[in-house]
Amino acid sequence: MKKFNLFLTLAIIISLSACGPTVEQAIKYNDDIITKSEEIKTKVNSLTESYDKFVNEQSEQYHAEALKTTKEAIVFISNLEPFDNDTSLKAGALVLFKTYESVLEVEHKRLIELMKL
Repeated sequence: MKKFNLFLTLAIIISLSACGPTVEQAIKYNDDIITKSEEIKTKVNSLTESYDKFVNEQSEQYHAEALKTTKEAIVFISNLEPFDNDTSLKAGALVLFKTYESVLEVEHKRLIELMKL
């Protein structure tokens, strides 16, 4: 049993010290994507809250800010290198951000036009 525990301990130490991205790098990569997502969410929330007390110029300003933030996030994610040769997180973020962009360009724009009436 002692040999097994020693072997297991050595295996864990070797695997943790192997070359590759560190935990800190993984956390930073994930945090960068989450930060961009939170920025978009904040702008979109401001836009949707502006609908309650609709003021034409204010809603249009919030719409422009949300769209700008979304486009900047798409560029940021597009330029982000894959993490450890895995593009799944990057690809998922791009799909999400492009969906936000599409909804802002079509649905929210149309909603503001309708509310002007």
